[in-house]
Amino acid sequence: GLKFYPEYSNNLAQCGAKPMADFKEGENEMFNTLDECCEAKFPNSKFSCCNVEGLGGCTTSGILVYTPNWLNGNCLSQDDAFVLEHERIYAHDSMHACCEQNFYFDGGDNCCRQSGGEC
Repeated sequence: GLKFYPEYSNNLAQCGAKPMADFKEGENEMFNTLDECCEAKFPNSKFSCCNVEGLGGCTTSGILVYTPNWLNGNCLSQDDAFVLEHERIYAHDSMHACCEQNFYFDGGDNCCRQSGGEC
C-alpha cells in the first residue's frame, strides 16, 4: 500500500504518497495515513495539507464548529477535525455563539453581518 511522507521541496505544507518500495535508503519519514502525516509535520496547516488533490483527504469528524477570523471580524465554519489546538478555546457550535463570545465589544452584531448569517 501507499505510505505518506512530508514534502519539503516546494515550500508548501503538504504530504505526498508513494509505494513502500519507492522509498530510498535514508528516507524514513513515512506515515500510514494522510491524517498522521499532516498532524505530525504540518499541524498549523492541517486543512491545506489534508486537501491536496489526489490523496483522498483526511478523516473529518462531521461536526461543524465556528471559529473567529480576527482579521475580517467574522466567524467561519469548519470541520472540528481541522480546528487548531490553540483555536479550540474560541470555537463554538453556532455562529451566534462565536460572534457573541469573540466579538462581544459590539454585541456580535457586526460579526453576524460580516459572517453572512443570521445570528
